[in-house]
Amino acid sequence: MILTLIAVYTAQAATLDVGSGEDAYLTIADAISAASSGDTIRVGPGTYPESIDLGGKTLYLESKEGPESTFVTGNGTVTLNASSDESSASVVDGFTISG
Repeated sequence: MILTLIAVYTAQAATLDVGSGEDAYLTIADAISAASSGDTIRVGPGTYPESIDLGGKTLYLESKEGPESTFVTGNGTVTLNASSDESSASVVDGFTISG
């Protein structure tokens, strides 16, 4: 009898943190670069002077403490870009976005 084993790989969505703490990314852009579609990015309170580009990924980008304490102010260009075939399942929640 021959036994054949087939390994099945199931990718699990990851949660990436931005802000302070162990293994946290310093910028939202760095976390987006490291993320895969389906991942969640949780952003700590603070002001982030950067442009957010979801890069065609389906992501859940959320503030840990809401729009009263988490600000994305842009970097002189477009502050939020979701024009690279992101799906309607992408979510950006809990930020004050300006710039």
